[in-house]
Amino acid sequence: MKPLQHFLALAALAGFSRAAQTLDVTNQAAILAAAKAATPYLKKHFDGNVGGVSNNNGIGAWLEQYGDKRYVVQWHESGMYWDLFYTYYSYTGDGQYNAWVDKNVQLSLGDYNGQMGFLDQMSAISGRWNDDIGWWGIAMISAAEGSIGGIVAPGDISEGHNPKYVDVGRATHSQMFENWDTGCGGGIFWARDRSAKKESDRYYKSAITNAQHVEMSARLMVMTGDKKYQTSFDQVYDWTMTHLADQATYAVYDGLDNRSCMKDSKQYSYYSGELLAGLAIMYKATQTQKYLDEANKHFLHISSAFTRNSILYDPQCDLEKCKQPTGFLWAIYKSFSVFYEVASADNKAQITSIMQASANDVFKNCDSDWNCIRQLSPDTDFTLWDGTNVRDQFETVAMLNSLAVMSGAKITQRKQDTTPAPATPAASAKQEETGSKTLMYAGIGGGVGLLILIAAISVCYSRGKKRSKEQREHELSRRIHDDATLNRTRVGRNEDLQAGSQMNVQRNGSLKHDASLHEQTWQKEYDQRPPQQYQPQQFQYQQQQQAYGQQAYGQQQFQPQQFQGQQFQGQQYQFQGQPQQFQQPPPPQQPQQPYQEYAYAPRG
Repeated sequence: MKPLQHFLALAALAGFSRAAQTLDVTNQAAILAAAKAATPYLKKHFDGNVGGVSNNNGIGAWLEQYGDKRYVVQWHESGMYWDLFYTYYSYTGDGQYNAWVDKNVQLSLGDYNGQMGFLDQMSAISGRWNDDIGWWGIAMISAAEGSIGGIVAPGDISEGHNPKYVDVGRATHSQMFENWDTGCGGGIFWARDRSAKKESDRYYKSAITNAQHVEMSARLMVMTGDKKYQTSFDQVYDWTMTHLADQATYAVYDGLDNRSCMKDSKQYSYYSGELLAGLAIMYKATQTQKYLDEANKHFLHISSAFTRNSILYDPQCDLEKCKQPTGFLWAIYKSFSVFYEVASADNKAQITSIMQASANDVFKNCDSDWNCIRQLSPDTDFTLWDGTNVRDQFETVAMLNSLAVMSGAKITQRKQDTTPAPATPAASAKQEETGSKTLMYAGIGGGVGLLILIAAISVCYSRGKKRSKEQREHELSRRIHDDATLNRTRVGRNEDLQAGSQMNVQRNGSLKHDASLHEQTWQKEYDQRPPQQYQPQQFQYQQQQQAYGQQAYGQQQFQPQQFQGQQFQGQQYQFQGQPQQFQQPPPPQQPQQPYQEYAYAPRG
């Protein structure tokens, strides 16, 4: 944005304020009307672009960042984003967004084939974590709860690309549990890779990952009737409360290091929300009193630790910079809506009071049409390039979805609509460019496309010219015996055709020359582009390789305990006169796309 445009935009914002929306959180009709009005703005910017840059990444998710440091909507938040649409449909039956949402989820799944869930190659390369895939798995469970035997993209049937929603949810649940181990009594690791670049991340067991798994277990148990999900619920919940929680206050801490079992004392609201939601669902399904007792204790903690003037908030964001809205409270909104149904009268009254105050706060930026998206300064992180804060609408719809369920709107399974989805920019990118999203490949693709177009035009023109010439010659030969003048005309026309043919040859040569110049210009611009700035961690591999070379071939004395329990391959090192058999240390693994490392805290 130019400086003058920036100034005028800020000046306009300074002189304009929206009239805040208000809503009675007990008025179901008003809530449903507001949700219907707000949801189109939730979709509005996904397929748009700012400054010529698309806001979706071509694999069914929001663009995560512009350049190296400017974040937009992170991959795990895209899973939460689709969950908002599935939840909206489940209680309204308004399926106008379903085909579009499904098409994008289908792109994110890739060639599912009943196995991989969201751990496709793209996700693996980008270093997805267990809590990341957890949000997408929860979205699939929400989709399953709103459909009868629902499958992904029923209007676009393709082998391996239309799994059942519930099967994807179950697969994600299982994939997360693959990272459970017995260190520190158990728990699911945060990262999926024990060789993650940041050493502390390799051993971290996060509260949010385990809390998500608890909620997923409860919902899958209700949907499938399979008691194994109740077993996993109890196992993960009990570990979380034993090793990550304060037994007196029910405060839940962020996680622990599996090497020392030391807890990180930070507290965010969303893992308490996930645990409360899972407990309320499990109590409703089993009527087991211990689940309700635990739910009451979590609600007491949330209502005291995460409210200020009765408005829900995260105190941790007073201590560190958080994106706004944070997204942490969406889990609280959801948990209050499901807990409300089984809560005591006193707790119901308190929930209503908190949700009313919080809703007033969330809706304060909404206009009369329920567009709640603020236009912030263009340098604001976690916005679109021009400062459009799409996350505001996420927060609004998350609140409205929860208020609808709390007011008694029923989650209902419905038969799917099999109408095909309209083509989306994301789908086109996936099909035509086979997943390549770099500007270099886009430029090459455009150049190739231009050459193909020129060739096609040339072929069509030549064929048409040939047919036209043959027709004229046939007509002239038929008449030549009748009229000598006509014969002269034929000769003249043939001369014209020859001249025209020569002109067309020259014209085609000019087109090819122009295409060649275009390709040379593009290549020159590409060669002259400024070098991309990489973060220091990109050079860790070279440093590690250098250190490896010194270690493997230098004079360093290795200590025997470094190699205990390993299988040796015949390389011999001498230790003070005592020969030992050791495996030559492997070279460090080259990091995968280090420029996509997301250095934010916390991962939600």
